[in-house]
Amino acid sequence: MKKTFHFTFAVLILLTVIVLASLSSCSKEDDLIAEKPDLENPDNNGEEDNGTVTVNDLKYTFAEATIENNTLHLPFTIENGTKESVRLKSNYYNNNDWLLDDWGLYYNYSVEFENQKDVYTLEAKKKVEGKITVKELAVSAAKVNLHITLHEKLTMKAIDKAITGRVSSLPENKYNQTRIISGIEFTALCSEVSDNACAIYYKIKNTKSKTIKFNLGSTSSSTEDSWVIDDWGYIYKDVYNNVGNVDSKYGINNISIPSGISLYGKIHFKNIRNNASLLNLSLRTSLSEDYRADNLPLEGRQSSLPKNVLDMKQTIDGIDLTVLNCTLKKNICTVNYKIRNTNATPKKIYIKGTANDTWIMDDWGFSYWKALHSLGNSENEIYGINTYLPSNINRYGSFVIKDINAQASKIFISWMTNLSNDFRIDDIPLPGRTSALPTGKAKYEIVYMPETFDINFISCKRNADKVLITYSVKNLKEKTQDFSLATSLWGYISNQNGEKWDNSSIKFSFGEKRIPSELIVYGQIALSKVKQETTMINIKSASNSDLNDTDFEIKNLVIE
Repeated sequence: MKKTFHFTFAVLILLTVIVLASLSSCSKEDDLIAEKPDLENPDNNGEEDNGTVTVNDLKYTFAEATIENNTLHLPFTIENGTKESVRLKSNYYNNNDWLLDDWGLYYNYSVEFENQKDVYTLEAKKKVEGKITVKELAVSAAKVNLHITLHEKLTMKAIDKAITGRVSSLPENKYNQTRIISGIEFTALCSEVSDNACAIYYKIKNTKSKTIKFNLGSTSSSTEDSWVIDDWGYIYKDVYNNVGNVDSKYGINNISIPSGISLYGKIHFKNIRNNASLLNLSLRTSLSEDYRADNLPLEGRQSSLPKNVLDMKQTIDGIDLTVLNCTLKKNICTVNYKIRNTNATPKKIYIKGTANDTWIMDDWGFSYWKALHSLGNSENEIYGINTYLPSNINRYGSFVIKDINAQASKIFISWMTNLSNDFRIDDIPLPGRTSALPTGKAKYEIVYMPETFDINFISCKRNADKVLITYSVKNLKEKTQDFSLATSLWGYISNQNGEKWDNSSIKFSFGEKRIPSELIVYGQIALSKVKQETTMINIKSASNSDLNDTDFEIKNLVIE
């Protein structure tokens, strides 16, 4: 009897465990298949297969959206499933409600209930038919989005409700460049070029759970606020920004985007340059960052940027200057370059024109003060360029030298800037030219030479009663110095017997007297009326009775 009791008790315990485990399993299965609550609309009981939406036992169903004479008609049916009558008002929350098309254009709308406008009392367990009407709907509209509150317990919503007979004309996403800034998703889509007009299409979408308002685009005419720059570095003026119902030259304030809704925008301007093949844009925003899209190709355009053959680069304060190539046609030389700001912030740069430390010289030391300088929007400038450099954008430029020295084989440049140092690039080769610089070492004795210049006499050759002396002068200082031969007052040129040549018998040929640091300038002295018995020449250069930095003296220069 006792054993029977123990067995029965054990069976009861086992059955209890099995039942409890079964109940627990059922509970977990019910949790997995339970419908997730609508976090954004906690009172929304879901949408049925026929498109009916139930909110707080109030059901609404949209019928087909149709167009008649550019007027949108969107019929609907509302069924009151509650036990009380409901007073529907067309403008219940007018300030928070909206209706817009697939492009993002906002519209005024009207709501009717069985031909009764504004207010309708819907009795318990009854239905009412109504209609939303929008006049002058845009021809481009193919869908509508709406948020219309009719009662504190009923807000009708529709996202991408198709309009019968309309086909979407939204721009195609060819660029696929997307950035999210403070919950706003920016997507650059595509571009259009027609005649000389250009448009860049983009989309802005609110990814947050509430409406976001912000400003987009420049609020002034300043380039630093917003810009459109092509691949050559040309900055376009008179650029318009179109978003929704607003088309503005400078900027658009208080753009309002409901949660989950996209607005389509367009940057458009005229007079796009023929050589532009892509665009870069930046739009000032009131969000945490500005919106920027780079390297947006223009359909049907091919790059014509100068090739980087020389790749001669110098960097100062994060600004890269790269000489790309050099072309030579007859006696016209063109040097192409690009300049790029590698800093995280934009910079302004000023390249001074004619100045002591702004120059272009060839390997003989001849200067070209009237070279025409072009960069971005500045063309054929002589006196200087003041321009704006966005972060990490290439801007291409060139300078053109007319009537270049027929013997020149290289170009040297130096530009005075507002940076911590000046740009200087030496030994830019001229295509097809080889050096014709004089070489060799003449025989002479040094009496005195300055410490600031390295002066060398290369040759001294006779031709009948004429002698041609060739020499070079190198500036040994870190800054530009003036150099000149002074032989008229305290200086002289004489033969080995001390007989001096007068000014009428001397001709000087020299490059630029303002010699930059470490640069060599070549010169020649032509003497006439040279006696046959003259075999050597003495030269003294002195600007006054006291020696200065440019004075020198040599003797016994042998005539070959």
